[in-house]
Amino acid sequence: TVHAAVVEVMRQSRPMDGRGEYEWCRELAGKAEKEPGLIASMLRDALVDQVAAVLNTQLRTLREQETATAKDQNDKFMQDAEEQLDFGKREDFDKGLNELIGFPSDEKVMVAMYREHCAGEIANRTVFANNYGVTT
Repeated sequence: TVHAAVVEVMRQSRPMDGRGEYEWCRELAGKAEKEPGLIASMLRDALVDQVAAVLNTQLRTLREQETATAKDQNDKFMQDAEEQLDFGKREDFDKGLNELIGFPSDEKVMVAMYREHCAGEIANRTVFANNYGVTT
Protein backbone atom coordinates (compact mmCIF):
# COMPACT_ATOMS: atom_id res chain seq x y z
CA THR A 1 0.00 0.00 0.00
CA VAL A 2 1.01 3.63 -0.29
CA HIS A 3 0.93 3.89 3.52
CA ALA A 4 3.41 1.02 3.80
CA ALA A 5 5.65 2.72 1.22
CA VAL A 6 5.71 5.94 3.26
CA VAL A 7 6.50 4.00 6.44
CA GLU A 8 9.33 2.14 4.71
CA VAL A 9 10.86 5.32 3.29
CA MET A 10 10.67 6.97 6.73
CA ARG A 11 12.39 3.96 8.30
CA GLN A 12 15.15 4.04 5.70
CA SER A 13 15.65 7.78 6.26
CA ARG A 14 16.14 7.48 10.03
CA PRO A 15 19.79 7.57 11.11
CA MET A 16 20.81 4.60 13.25
CA ASP A 17 22.32 6.68 16.06
CA GLY A 18 20.66 5.01 19.03
CA ARG A 19 17.60 7.26 19.16
CA GLY A 20 14.21 5.60 18.96
CA GLU A 21 11.69 6.30 16.20
CA TYR A 22 9.60 8.52 18.47
CA GLU A 23 12.50 10.78 19.38
CA TRP A 24 13.64 10.97 15.78
CA CYS A 25 10.12 11.88 14.57
CA ARG A 26 9.84 14.63 17.20
CA GLU A 27 13.19 16.06 16.11
CA LEU A 28 12.18 15.81 12.44
CA ALA A 29 8.92 17.63 13.18
CA GLY A 30 10.87 20.47 14.81
CA LYS A 31 13.22 20.75 11.84
CA ALA A 32 10.30 20.63 9.39
CA GLU A 33 8.64 23.60 11.11
CA LYS A 34 11.75 25.69 10.45
CA GLU A 35 12.33 24.29 6.94
CA PRO A 36 8.94 23.62 5.25
CA GLY A 37 10.28 21.64 2.27
CA LEU A 38 12.47 19.32 4.35
CA ILE A 39 10.23 16.28 4.46
CA ALA A 40 9.21 16.57 0.80
CA SER A 41 12.84 16.74 -0.33
CA MET A 42 13.84 13.93 2.00
CA LEU A 43 11.16 11.59 0.68
CA ARG A 44 10.66 12.69 -2.91
CA ASP A 45 12.81 10.26 -4.92
CA ALA A 46 12.47 7.23 -2.67
CA LEU A 47 8.75 7.70 -2.20
CA VAL A 48 8.08 8.12 -5.91
CA ASP A 49 9.82 4.79 -6.54
CA GLN A 50 7.88 3.06 -3.76
CA VAL A 51 4.49 4.45 -4.85
CA ALA A 52 5.23 3.60 -8.48
CA ALA A 53 5.97 -0.01 -7.47
CA VAL A 54 2.71 -0.24 -5.50
CA LEU A 55 0.70 1.27 -8.36
CA ASN A 56 2.33 -1.02 -10.93
CA THR A 57 1.41 -4.07 -8.86
CA GLN A 58 -2.17 -2.91 -8.37
CA LEU A 59 -2.62 -1.97 -12.03
CA ARG A 60 -1.21 -5.34 -13.15
CA THR A 61 -3.71 -7.10 -10.87
CA LEU A 62 -6.54 -5.00 -12.29
CA ARG A 63 -5.51 -5.76 -15.87
CA GLU A 64 -5.21 -9.51 -15.26
CA GLN A 65 -8.43 -10.07 -13.36
CA GLU A 66 -11.62 -11.07 -15.10
CA THR A 67 -14.27 -8.44 -15.59
CA ALA A 68 -17.01 -8.94 -13.05
CA THR A 69 -20.61 -8.90 -14.17
CA ALA A 70 -23.27 -7.01 -12.23
CA LYS A 71 -24.46 -10.37 -10.88
CA ASP A 72 -20.90 -11.21 -9.69
CA GLN A 73 -20.63 -7.87 -7.93
CA ASN A 74 -24.01 -8.29 -6.25
CA ASP A 75 -23.15 -11.87 -5.22
CA LYS A 76 -20.01 -10.56 -3.50
CA PHE A 77 -22.15 -8.53 -1.13
CA MET A 78 -24.86 -11.13 -0.73
CA GLN A 79 -22.71 -14.21 -0.07
CA ASP A 80 -22.98 -13.92 3.71
CA ALA A 81 -26.26 -12.03 3.93
CA GLU A 82 -28.87 -13.57 6.19
CA GLU A 83 -31.72 -11.51 4.80
CA GLN A 84 -32.82 -10.18 1.43
CA LEU A 85 -33.41 -6.44 1.38
CA ASP A 86 -36.57 -5.05 -0.15
CA PHE A 87 -36.10 -1.58 -1.58
CA GLY A 88 -39.78 -0.97 -2.19
CA LYS A 89 -41.51 0.30 -5.30
CA ARG A 90 -40.68 3.23 -7.52
CA GLU A 91 -43.36 5.31 -5.79
CA ASP A 92 -41.58 4.78 -2.46
CA PHE A 93 -38.31 5.99 -3.97
CA ASP A 94 -39.99 9.06 -5.46
CA LYS A 95 -41.51 10.03 -2.10
CA GLY A 96 -38.04 10.20 -0.52
CA LEU A 97 -36.77 9.64 2.99
CA ASN A 98 -38.86 12.39 4.55
CA GLU A 99 -42.03 10.54 3.61
CA LEU A 100 -40.64 7.27 4.97
CA ILE A 101 -39.03 8.38 8.25
CA GLY A 102 -40.00 12.03 8.57
CA PHE A 103 -38.01 15.18 9.16
CA PRO A 104 -35.55 15.37 12.05
CA SER A 105 -37.35 16.29 15.26
CA ASP A 106 -34.74 18.95 16.02
CA GLU A 107 -34.25 22.04 13.83
CA LYS A 108 -30.50 21.58 14.17
CA VAL A 109 -29.78 18.59 11.96
CA MET A 110 -26.20 18.11 13.19
CA VAL A 111 -27.38 18.04 16.80
CA ALA A 112 -30.03 15.48 15.90
CA MET A 113 -27.52 13.36 13.97
CA TYR A 114 -25.11 13.41 16.90
CA ARG A 115 -27.87 12.49 19.33
CA GLU A 116 -29.10 9.61 17.17
CA HIS A 117 -25.71 8.20 16.12
CA CYS A 118 -23.42 9.00 19.04
CA ALA A 119 -25.54 9.48 22.16
CA GLY A 120 -28.53 7.22 21.55
CA GLU A 121 -29.30 3.90 23.25
CA ILE A 122 -27.61 1.84 20.54
CA ALA A 123 -24.71 4.20 19.77
CA ASN A 124 -22.16 1.88 21.38
CA ARG A 125 -23.59 -1.38 20.08
CA THR A 126 -21.11 -3.50 18.16
CA VAL A 127 -22.19 -4.20 14.58
CA PHE A 128 -20.51 -6.62 12.17
CA ALA A 129 -20.75 -5.70 8.45
CA ASN A 130 -20.80 -9.04 6.61
CA ASN A 131 -19.97 -7.59 3.21
CA TYR A 132 -16.78 -5.88 4.47
CA GLY A 133 -15.81 -8.21 7.31
CA VAL A 134 -15.52 -5.21 9.65
CA THR A 135 -16.78 -4.78 13.20
CA THR A 136 -17.68 -1.24 14.23
